[in-house]
Amino acid sequence: MAIKVILPGDEATVQNHARWVADQPFRRVLDVGGAAKPLRAATHVLDIAPYKHRRQDEGRGPLPERFSKETWKEWDVNERPWPFTRNYFDYVWCCQVVEDLRDPIGACNEMMRVGRAGFISTVHRSYESSVVQYDGVVGYHHHRWLVETIEPAGVQFVYKSPMLHVNPTLRAPEAKQWLLHWTWKGGFAAEEKFTGGDQEQRAELEKYLQERRFEE
Repeated sequence: MAIKVILPGDEATVQNHARWVADQPFRRVLDVGGAAKPLRAATHVLDIAPYKHRRQDEGRGPLPERFSKETWKEWDVNERPWPFTRNYFDYVWCCQVVEDLRDPIGACNEMMRVGRAGFISTVHRSYESSVVQYDGVVGYHHHRWLVETIEPAGVQFVYKSPMLHVNPTLRAPEAKQWLLHWTWKGGFAAEEKFTGGDQEQRAELEKYLQERRFEE
């Protein structure tokens, strides 16, 4: 069980990997939560949004789309088990979704159950911990988690505390990287770093800033 971080953390890396997937001899590829920017090389898509609401103009990778209305499963990704058997997919793609979910660890476990390998992209913790939106909100409004990789084993999810929005001293003063991407094969560790109450949340946020040596 291991992961491999892919750099740089930007959209160009995502597009390059989408083209790589399209060039592989995969029989079945699943895009998890891909309605906003579907992976065109995916043979199947799992998303709470219906097929007709997909953003065709924002798709990733070369045309044509390999999936169809019949292989688009309208499904809440948080609900388990997913409607696929073990190792049904050669590759699982999940781009900028896990940070949104109620149960990202459950979703990661399902990716590992239904797929043999895959690619996950999320927002980098430094970006999600800094003011990047026009209205002063830290990170993105709808994101629930701060995500970090722990190489080589896996990934860790930290509750995105509201303290970040009201206490500037707990924020990252700069977004060092926008996205975080990693590939996995066979499986990886996915866990929550539990932070408990206010004191524990504050201590965890301060520790992150100290360890990363952010400078004003």
